[in-house]
Amino acid sequence: MLDIFNGDAFGVVSLTKSINTGEYVPQRLGEMGLFSEERITTTVAVIEIVNDVLTLVRTAPRGGVADANPALGANVRAFKVPHIPTRDHLLADEVQNVRAFGSNDNTVAVLQRVQQKLAKMRRRLELTIEYHRLGALKGIILDADGTTVIYNLFTEFGVTQQEMPLLMNTTTTDVPGKLVAAARLLEAALGSTTYARLHAIVGPSLMDKLVAHTSVKDWVKANSEASRLFLEGDLRYRVVRVRNILFEEYRGGSGVSGVGDTEGYLFAEGVPDLFTTMFAPADYVEAVNTPGEPFYAKQEPLPMGKGIDMEAQTNPLNICTRPRSVIHLKENT
Repeated sequence: MLDIFNGDAFGVVSLTKSINTGEYVPQRLGEMGLFSEERITTTVAVIEIVNDVLTLVRTAPRGGVADANPALGANVRAFKVPHIPTRDHLLADEVQNVRAFGSNDNTVAVLQRVQQKLAKMRRRLELTIEYHRLGALKGIILDADGTTVIYNLFTEFGVTQQEMPLLMNTTTTDVPGKLVAAARLLEAALGSTTYARLHAIVGPSLMDKLVAHTSVKDWVKANSEASRLFLEGDLRYRVVRVRNILFEEYRGGSGVSGVGDTEGYLFAEGVPDLFTTMFAPADYVEAVNTPGEPFYAKQEPLPMGKGIDMEAQTNPLNICTRPRSVIHLKENT
């Protein structure tokens, strides 16, 4: 029976296509389309800083025309793309005496079982990508243990994080005014770059205090249009608009803890290459020097023909190219 795994349906190309066309698992940052996606042919991404504007250095075919050398004084940063693999196995006993409904061919049953396992592995990898994207937004990308730092973007780019304490425990604080000040910090960090809109993802405590604060309520009452926008929302998410900033309570869980309960992050949408995900090729012979796929899958026999060992992997570099433009909002000091 296990000879079927030598067929085309179980080769690295077919399995990779299967995992890449699997059902999408919604994750908020991915769902927003905040991170542009690019496929690179190397395992190292190079970013240059010219006049405080960060631009990607594009890859080129061997022997092709190279990208122009950065101007004198430019800074160049090289980032090794994280490698994220996960494994599973399919034992012969799992498909013993099993066939697909309406079929006498056990190949179909085995393929269905393989696809079920691939789907679960893909969901774990998608969750990890979301976790890394959230880290890129915060400026510090952590490994799955929640403590090991993969990249501190502030250190990498030689900048410091900008913060805005909203002082919500004080009833006399002008919270809308604080939000304007935070937006100005963001705009100063972007320089001449324009953006489409401002968005903030926040923890539940900050959201609760935002909508309940006296200064916010007074501002809403004084602006009829603001009142409409403040109450306008999406049934799937808890969102409000204050001072033309869309506030959204980020829902964590399943390994993605979200933002701190009393914290938030203000960022601009519509800025080209501000947030990007670069997918590098897998560490398989078949993938060498090819544009990276979001996900890969491969299988090999277990000893003594007891089943197959399966691996799925993704190789994403999730990065904010201008981390100083993301403003860390704090409920208080």
